[in-house]
Amino acid sequence: MNIKNQSYIYIDKIVKAARYHDQTGQERGETEPVDARMLLLDIISLNIYPFIGFHIIEPIFDDLSGNRERFFEMRRAENVEIILRRLKKA
Repeated sequence: MNIKNQSYIYIDKIVKAARYHDQTGQERGETEPVDARMLLLDIISLNIYPFIGFHIIEPIFDDLSGNRERFFEMRRAENVEIILRRLKKA
């Protein structure tokens, strides 16, 4: 099995798990309905962009990006907060 096929299998499992958790969270009244595929895409985008765009944003946010490790710690915390806000019921 090639890497592309393995990736599809893992992504399919992740989407199915997200759909299950989304449905059970909705049934308990804890979460808003969300398209699991779009949520997965958002999570990927939020986590990949800082690595790809770091050199672009570094000159703009010098005070923030001066310490690379600290910058990524802050991004990780912000990403978790964004994702949780997206899922929580208003």
